[in-house]
Amino acid sequence: MIARYALADRLFIAAPAGMILPRELPVGWGLLECPAECLRDEIDEGARFDAPPILSVRCDCAEHRPKEQHRQRLLRNIAVAASMALIESERVSAATA
Repeated sequence: MIARYALADRLFIAAPAGMILPRELPVGWGLLECPAECLRDEIDEGARFDAPPILSVRCDCAEHRPKEQHRQRLLRNIAVAASMALIESERVSAATA
């Protein structure tokens, strides 16, 4: 939906290295890759969780130029959804108190 309605400046897919080939990307999308060890199930004793995963740009993407009205509508919809979720959680909290 983000691509269809041109709501983002850049469109990337993030995946482990080697999972997606550049030719498999949708037109106009870029590819970010992380080392496979970033996705291990085991946790090392000395693992740092404050460091972001290492991503590298495998394929750059085209720059999209969304219309300002589309961007504003998306932001408004996000704000409305967040407000409704807050109102609902407060209603549930009040009902259980």
